Amino acid sequence: MSNPIHFVQTEFKSKHGYSTWGYRAYDDNCCAYSNNWEDLYDDPLEFLEVLIDEYNDNEVPDEVRTLLEYIKEHECGFNIDSEYFDFEEVKELFEELE
Repeated sequence: MSNPIHFVQTEFKSKHGYSTWGYRAYDDNCCAYSNNWEDLYDDPLEFLEVLIDEYNDNEVPDEVRTLLEYIKEHECGFNIDSEYFDFEEVKELFEELE
């Protein structure tokens, strides 16, 4: 998995106008989504904190679990929305990953 990892906050909208919020997570090998959030986050680090909390509570899809574990194990950077984060910038948050 030496390709870019992305987390993109997303408003999912049905053709009937009903909206839910969450995120898409993907790299070149897998993709997943979650649409059970009440809103989106302005601060990408707050988004990451919530994502890690959901990981620790076993509330993320298996693919997201794999992506987060890969980031921690290989200390690689990733994208949240259009912003790139070097692992060193968020290393402290990943220490919370159980």
